[in-house]
Amino acid sequence: MRPTRYRPIRGTGGAIVAGHPLAVAAGAQILNRGGNAVDAAIATAAAVAVVRPHMCGIAGDGFLLIYDNRSHTVSALNAGGPTPAAVSLDRFPGGIPDRGALLSSVPGILDGWAQALERFGTIPWSDVLQPAIEIADRGFPMYESLSAWIRKYEDKYAADPATAALLLPDGRPPVPGTVFREPDLARTLRRLARDGARDFYDGELAAVFAGGLGERGGVITRDDLAAYGATWGEPVRGTYRGHAVHTQPPMSQGWMLVQILSALDGVDLRGLGYEAPDRVLTIAAAIRHAFEDRDRWFGDPRFTKFSVDRVLSPHRVDEIRAALRRPRPTASPVAERAGDTTSLSVVDGMGNAVSMIQSLWTDAGIVIPGTGVIVNGRLNSASARPDHPDAVAGGKTPVYTLHTYMVTRGEALVALGGTPGGHTQLQTNTQVLSNMLDFGFAPQEAVEAPRFLLGGALHYQSMSAIFVEGRFPERTQAALREAGYEVSVLSDWAELSVEGPDPVTTGSAKMIGIDPATGVRSLGVDPRREAYGYVG
Repeated sequence: MRPTRYRPIRGTGGAIVAGHPLAVAAGAQILNRGGNAVDAAIATAAAVAVVRPHMCGIAGDGFLLIYDNRSHTVSALNAGGPTPAAVSLDRFPGGIPDRGALLSSVPGILDGWAQALERFGTIPWSDVLQPAIEIADRGFPMYESLSAWIRKYEDKYAADPATAALLLPDGRPPVPGTVFREPDLARTLRRLARDGARDFYDGELAAVFAGGLGERGGVITRDDLAAYGATWGEPVRGTYRGHAVHTQPPMSQGWMLVQILSALDGVDLRGLGYEAPDRVLTIAAAIRHAFEDRDRWFGDPRFTKFSVDRVLSPHRVDEIRAALRRPRPTASPVAERAGDTTSLSVVDGMGNAVSMIQSLWTDAGIVIPGTGVIVNGRLNSASARPDHPDAVAGGKTPVYTLHTYMVTRGEALVALGGTPGGHTQLQTNTQVLSNMLDFGFAPQEAVEAPRFLLGGALHYQSMSAIFVEGRFPERTQAALREAGYEVSVLSDWAELSVEGPDPVTTGSAKMIGIDPATGVRSLGVDPRREAYGYVG
């Protein structure tokens, strides 16, 4: 076993990984009272929306994978919302901004939580929301990364009175260690617990949300909200090293993970060796092709000719695999974007499981007065180019970087996980899965192993740039330079930089591995950013 910074965590009962210890505790509370994986996942997700308000919230979006142990099936739930009907590119003559009420897509995550519970849950909706309500009521200790985030965007938050009242109490960012309370959000969650999630879409809360956003220049209408419903679909699936890899269908870009792994499945990465420069060059080339296909074709199929069958066809996979032998970088430009996201996974004692991710993309800098609800800025992730497949249009669902994965062998679930990180989610998930399936790394080893990022990360300009953690050997770095990459070396365990010039996030990978023979659950929690776990 490779040495790890965190000692492996194992157990035989329920297991949870998430981005804050209070969220993990909320899910564990539900498991310990007899709830199943879906009950615990929604409790965890609601608690994360309280304690990581800059990363997700009830006016955000998300995607779920759900494994049912009785039927041995994986279901996908898309809780991402479309662009409001009244939005068009004409509203952004100077390009898409990083703040403002026009950036909000129709929020989807609440309906996603409710539908997941209705189909698979065993505990009442009101009970599942109770841990989050209690945390919002009593408050939680402010922590360093949230405080730094608020400080970085202080000008944005100060511009909206309701946002300033929430995030800048006493006129300044809360200091780590002080108690941060969200009484308005607690009341909103209590109302949702009583009246149900649909109150946000076709009830009084819908009127409050649409009206409050409209007063600030937004154009989401009550009709937009009432028309929304999260959608169930078949996961996108691929084969890798004798395992099935499941991920979310469009409008998630999870298909890119399957495309990359399908191309790599014809390459003996293990034979190359973990420290070999050719391993990194080969994976980087596969990642580059996936991003090129995304930017060439991927947009809402109702508005474009995009087809998963096209990008995952044997012909296209063979083309990419052949091109891996010529891993020359290209200087294709990639738009600057930032993202606010969190992932979580849950397995219960019966073997049911959920892997999900939820986000605001970048918050719009707006809180709806009296609700504590921070508005998403999802349209900042779309394109302002009319000829781009992901160009903004009314009713069009934007491309989501959000995706997670489940890995099965035969009918048995053997791993699940995900990571935040905007465009780097794809790269982190690819490397973590390769670490496990190619080299036999345990989850903690797979998550901690040195990571590289093609194109920079949150604000990258060119796919010829590559960032590598310093634990990669010098010969690997030299080979990348020789191949034409612009190499930047990160400090070990590099994390999201909120302050300063460093534009890179290596993600916050979280994984649960399951031994089919023993049932032992093994956690992988990333030391680079906030990641926490629980096993029963």
